[in-house]
Amino acid sequence: MIKNAIAENYDVNQSGEIDIKDFEQAIEKICTLRGWPAGSAKNQETYEEMLKIWEGLRSKADKDNDGQVSVDEWCIMWDAYAKDPSTVMDWQQRYMNFMFDLEDASNDGTIDAREFATVCSCYGTDRKECEEAFAKMSKVSVDEWCIMWDAYAKDPSTVMDWQQRYMNFMFDLEDASNDGTIDAREFATVCSCYGTDRKECEEAFAKMSKGQEEVSREEFAELWQEYFASEDPSAPGNYIFGNLSF
Repeated sequence: MIKNAIAENYDVNQSGEIDIKDFEQAIEKICTLRGWPAGSAKNQETYEEMLKIWEGLRSKADKDNDGQVSVDEWCIMWDAYAKDPSTVMDWQQRYMNFMFDLEDASNDGTIDAREFATVCSCYGTDRKECEEAFAKMSKVSVDEWCIMWDAYAKDPSTVMDWQQRYMNFMFDLEDASNDGTIDAREFATVCSCYGTDRKECEEAFAKMSKGQEEVSREEFAELWQEYFASEDPSAPGNYIFGNLSF
Protein backbone atom coordinates (compact mmCIF):
# COMPACT_ATOMS: atom_id res chain seq x y z
CA MET A 1 0.00 0.00 0.00
CA ILE A 2 2.78 2.46 0.94
CA LYS A 3 4.75 1.62 -2.21
CA ASN A 4 1.62 2.09 -4.31
CA ALA A 5 1.08 5.52 -2.76
CA ILE A 6 4.39 6.84 -4.04
CA ALA A 7 3.55 5.85 -7.60
CA GLU A 8 -0.13 6.82 -7.61
CA ASN A 9 -0.13 10.07 -5.65
CA TYR A 10 3.35 11.61 -5.55
CA ASP A 11 5.47 10.32 -8.45
CA VAL A 12 3.52 12.33 -11.01
CA ASN A 13 6.03 11.89 -13.85
CA GLN A 14 6.41 8.15 -13.11
CA SER A 15 10.21 8.34 -12.77
CA GLY A 16 10.27 5.89 -9.88
CA GLU A 17 11.30 8.59 -7.39
CA ILE A 18 9.81 11.79 -6.00
CA ASP A 19 11.47 15.11 -6.73
CA ILE A 20 10.53 18.76 -7.13
CA LYS A 21 9.47 18.16 -10.76
CA ASP A 22 6.65 15.91 -9.53
CA PHE A 23 5.37 18.70 -7.30
CA GLU A 24 5.63 21.25 -10.09
CA GLN A 25 3.60 18.98 -12.39
CA ALA A 26 1.08 18.41 -9.58
CA ILE A 27 0.74 22.18 -9.14
CA GLU A 28 0.03 22.55 -12.86
CA LYS A 29 -2.63 19.80 -12.76
CA ILE A 30 -4.29 21.27 -9.67
CA CYS A 31 -4.38 24.84 -10.98
CA THR A 32 -5.70 23.69 -14.36
CA LEU A 33 -8.41 21.66 -12.61
CA ARG A 34 -9.51 24.59 -10.47
CA GLY A 35 -9.13 27.22 -13.20
CA TRP A 36 -6.42 29.19 -11.40
CA PRO A 37 -4.30 30.81 -14.15
CA ALA A 38 -0.61 31.65 -13.76
CA GLY A 39 -0.17 34.87 -11.84
CA SER A 40 -3.45 34.57 -9.94
CA ALA A 41 -3.49 34.65 -6.15
CA LYS A 42 -4.73 31.06 -5.85
CA ASN A 43 -2.10 29.82 -8.30
CA GLN A 44 0.66 31.50 -6.29
CA GLU A 45 -0.78 30.27 -3.02
CA THR A 46 -0.91 26.70 -4.34
CA TYR A 47 2.66 26.92 -5.64
CA GLU A 48 4.01 28.19 -2.32
CA GLU A 49 2.11 25.65 -0.22
CA MET A 50 3.09 22.68 -2.40
CA LEU A 51 6.77 23.69 -2.33
CA LYS A 52 6.63 23.89 1.46
CA ILE A 53 5.20 20.36 1.47
CA TRP A 54 7.99 19.19 -0.86
CA GLU A 55 10.71 20.79 1.27
CA GLY A 56 9.23 19.19 4.38
CA LEU A 57 9.12 15.78 2.71
CA ARG A 58 12.64 16.12 1.29
CA SER A 59 14.14 17.19 4.62
CA LYS A 60 12.66 14.17 6.41
CA ALA A 61 12.98 11.42 3.82
CA ASP A 62 15.88 12.30 1.47
CA LYS A 63 18.60 10.73 3.62
CA ASP A 64 21.32 10.77 0.93
CA ASN A 65 20.57 14.40 0.02
CA ASP A 66 20.36 13.76 -3.73
CA GLY A 67 17.23 15.90 -4.14
CA GLN A 68 15.03 12.86 -4.63
CA VAL A 69 13.02 10.54 -2.39
CA SER A 70 13.46 6.91 -3.41
CA VAL A 71 11.02 4.09 -2.74
CA ASP A 72 13.26 2.81 0.07
CA GLU A 73 13.53 6.25 1.67
CA TRP A 74 9.75 6.65 1.36
CA CYS A 75 9.07 3.31 3.05
CA ILE A 76 11.58 3.96 5.87
CA MET A 77 9.90 7.27 6.66
CA TRP A 78 6.38 5.76 6.78
CA ASP A 79 7.59 2.74 8.74
CA ALA A 80 8.84 5.09 11.45
CA TYR A 81 5.49 6.91 11.45
CA ALA A 82 3.56 3.62 11.66
CA LYS A 83 5.52 2.66 14.76
CA ASP A 84 4.75 6.00 16.41
CA PRO A 85 1.88 8.01 14.80
CA SER A 86 2.39 10.75 17.39
CA THR A 87 5.48 11.74 15.40
CA VAL A 88 3.36 13.16 12.58
CA MET A 89 5.50 15.55 10.56
CA ASP A 90 4.65 19.10 9.62
CA TRP A 91 4.62 18.34 5.88
CA GLN A 92 2.16 15.49 6.41
CA GLN A 93 -0.20 17.77 8.29
CA ARG A 94 0.19 20.47 5.66
CA TYR A 95 -0.47 18.02 2.84
CA MET A 96 -3.54 16.56 4.56
CA ASN A 97 -5.03 20.03 5.06
CA PHE A 98 -4.09 21.09 1.53
CA MET A 99 -5.78 18.03 -0.02
CA PHE A 100 -8.92 18.47 2.07
CA ASP A 101 -9.23 22.14 1.11
CA LEU A 102 -8.55 21.29 -2.54
CA GLU A 103 -11.28 18.63 -2.62
CA ASP A 104 -13.76 20.77 -0.67
CA ALA A 105 -14.61 22.83 -3.75
CA SER A 106 -17.88 24.06 -2.22
CA ASN A 107 -15.97 25.31 0.83
CA ASP A 108 -18.65 23.92 3.16
CA GLY A 109 -16.25 22.00 5.42
CA THR A 110 -17.06 18.59 3.93
CA ILE A 111 -16.08 16.52 0.90
CA ASP A 112 -18.67 14.64 -1.16
CA ALA A 113 -18.18 11.92 -3.78
CA ARG A 114 -18.24 14.34 -6.72
CA GLU A 115 -15.64 16.66 -5.20
CA PHE A 116 -13.41 13.72 -4.22
CA ALA A 117 -13.60 12.10 -7.66
CA THR A 118 -12.98 15.39 -9.49
CA VAL A 119 -9.60 15.85 -7.80
CA CYS A 120 -8.46 12.22 -7.62
CA SER A 121 -9.34 11.49 -11.24
CA CYS A 122 -7.04 14.30 -12.41
CA TYR A 123 -4.12 12.07 -11.37
CA GLY A 124 -5.21 9.48 -13.95
CA THR A 125 -7.52 7.23 -11.93
CA ASP A 126 -10.87 6.38 -13.54
CA ARG A 127 -13.62 8.63 -12.15
CA LYS A 128 -15.95 5.72 -11.43
CA GLU A 129 -13.18 4.01 -9.47
CA CYS A 130 -12.69 7.21 -7.46
CA GLU A 131 -16.41 7.34 -6.63
CA GLU A 132 -16.36 3.70 -5.52
CA ALA A 133 -13.28 4.42 -3.40
CA PHE A 134 -15.09 7.33 -1.76
CA ALA A 135 -18.03 5.07 -0.89
CA LYS A 136 -15.67 2.65 0.84
CA MET A 137 -13.71 5.44 2.53
CA SER A 138 -16.78 7.24 3.87
CA LYS A 139 -18.69 4.14 4.99
CA VAL A 140 -19.62 4.00 8.67
CA SER A 141 -19.97 0.46 10.01
CA VAL A 142 -22.77 -0.68 12.32
CA ASP A 143 -20.25 -1.10 15.13
CA GLU A 144 -18.88 2.43 14.66
CA TRP A 145 -22.43 3.82 14.58
CA CYS A 146 -23.36 2.01 17.81
CA ILE A 147 -20.16 3.04 19.59
CA MET A 148 -20.83 6.69 18.74
CA TRP A 149 -24.42 6.61 20.01
CA ASP A 150 -23.45 4.59 23.08
CA ALA A 151 -21.03 7.36 24.05
CA TYR A 152 -23.81 9.92 23.52
CA ALA A 153 -26.24 7.87 25.64
CA LYS A 154 -23.75 7.82 28.51
CA ASP A 155 -23.25 11.57 28.31
CA PRO A 156 -25.86 13.47 26.22
CA SER A 157 -24.03 16.72 26.95
CA THR A 158 -21.44 15.58 24.38
CA VAL A 159 -23.93 16.06 21.55
CA MET A 160 -22.08 16.70 18.29
CA ASP A 161 -22.86 19.50 15.87
CA TRP A 162 -24.10 17.14 13.14
CA GLN A 163 -26.49 15.45 15.60
CA GLN A 164 -27.96 18.81 16.55
CA ARG A 165 -28.22 19.78 12.88
CA TYR A 166 -29.94 16.50 12.04
CA MET A 167 -32.47 16.91 14.86
CA ASN A 168 -33.32 20.44 13.70
CA PHE A 169 -33.46 19.30 10.08
CA MET A 170 -35.98 16.55 10.93
CA PHE A 171 -38.13 18.95 12.96
CA ASP A 172 -38.17 21.56 10.17
CA LEU A 173 -38.92 18.85 7.60
CA GLU A 174 -41.92 17.64 9.57
CA ASP A 175 -43.15 21.13 10.45
CA ALA A 176 -44.70 21.66 6.99
CA SER A 177 -46.91 24.50 8.22
CA ASN A 178 -43.87 26.29 9.62
CA ASP A 179 -45.75 27.18 12.81
CA GLY A 180 -43.09 25.90 15.20
CA THR A 181 -44.94 22.68 16.06
CA ILE A 182 -45.49 19.22 14.55
CA ASP A 183 -48.92 17.59 14.45
CA ALA A 184 -49.87 13.98 13.72
CA ARG A 185 -50.56 14.59 10.01
CA GLU A 186 -47.22 16.34 9.42
CA PHE A 187 -45.35 13.69 11.40
CA ALA A 188 -47.00 10.78 9.55
CA THR A 189 -46.45 12.38 6.13
CA VAL A 190 -42.66 12.38 6.61
CA CYS A 191 -42.22 9.13 8.55
CA SER A 192 -44.42 7.11 6.20
CA CYS A 193 -42.20 8.03 3.25
CA TYR A 194 -39.56 5.72 4.77
CA GLY A 195 -41.92 2.76 4.31
CA THR A 196 -43.79 2.69 7.63
CA ASP A 197 -47.59 2.42 7.41
CA ARG A 198 -49.20 5.84 7.83
CA LYS A 199 -51.63 4.60 10.50
CA GLU A 200 -48.71 3.21 12.50
CA CYS A 201 -46.97 6.59 12.24
CA GLU A 202 -50.07 8.34 13.58
CA GLU A 203 -50.26 5.90 16.50
CA ALA A 204 -46.54 6.44 17.15
CA PHE A 205 -47.15 10.22 17.23
CA ALA A 206 -49.87 9.76 19.86
CA LYS A 207 -47.43 7.82 22.05
CA MET A 208 -44.58 10.23 21.38
CA SER A 209 -46.69 13.33 22.16
CA LYS A 210 -48.35 11.67 25.15
CA GLY A 211 -51.76 12.48 23.74
CA GLN A 212 -51.02 16.11 22.84
CA GLU A 213 -52.08 17.40 19.44
CA GLU A 214 -48.75 19.09 18.74
CA VAL A 215 -45.07 18.81 19.67
CA SER A 216 -42.84 21.89 19.88
CA ARG A 217 -39.17 22.05 18.88
CA GLU A 218 -38.09 22.07 22.54
CA GLU A 219 -40.22 18.99 23.24
CA PHE A 220 -38.90 17.30 20.10
CA ALA A 221 -35.30 17.96 21.25
CA GLU A 222 -36.03 16.25 24.57
CA LEU A 223 -37.67 13.31 22.78
CA TRP A 224 -34.69 13.09 20.40
CA GLN A 225 -32.29 12.86 23.33
CA GLU A 226 -34.53 10.30 24.98
CA TYR A 227 -34.53 8.13 21.84
CA PHE A 228 -30.75 7.77 21.92
CA ALA A 229 -30.13 7.91 25.66
CA SER A 230 -33.04 6.19 27.43
CA GLU A 231 -33.02 2.46 28.25
CA ASP A 232 -36.75 2.51 29.01
CA PRO A 233 -38.58 0.67 26.17
CA SER A 234 -41.77 2.63 26.89
CA ALA A 235 -40.13 6.07 26.75
CA PRO A 236 -42.05 8.45 24.42
CA GLY A 237 -38.84 9.33 22.59
CA ASN A 238 -38.67 5.81 21.17
CA TYR A 239 -41.41 6.75 18.68
CA ILE A 240 -39.77 9.79 17.01
CA PHE A 241 -39.22 7.91 13.72
CA GLY A 242 -42.81 6.64 13.48
CA ASN A 243 -42.29 2.99 14.39
CA LEU A 244 -44.31 1.13 17.06
CA SER A 245 -41.94 -1.85 17.17
CA PHE A 246 -38.17 -1.61 17.63
